[in-house]
Amino acid sequence: MQQTSDFLEIFISWLPMLLLIGAWAWYMRKYNKKLTGKSGKGYGELLEELILEMRRQNDLVENLVKDQAERIQKLEEK
Repeated sequence: MQQTSDFLEIFISWLPMLLLIGAWAWYMRKYNKKLTGKSGKGYGELLEELILEMRRQNDLVENLVKDQAERIQKLEEK
């Protein structure tokens, strides 16, 4: 009888901590699904897509700057 009572006492004392851990895990899963969206992609895949898009945009801006520099140089030569 004493052994069952000790187990119950330990369980009751740890119950709030277990509930906090469970709530934290549930919110983290929910947040992860919200962050990844419907695609179900992980953080690494989303980061890779973001980096590729930033590189593409950077290349476009570099080409625009290069074209503008060439136009300015042609105007200065005239």
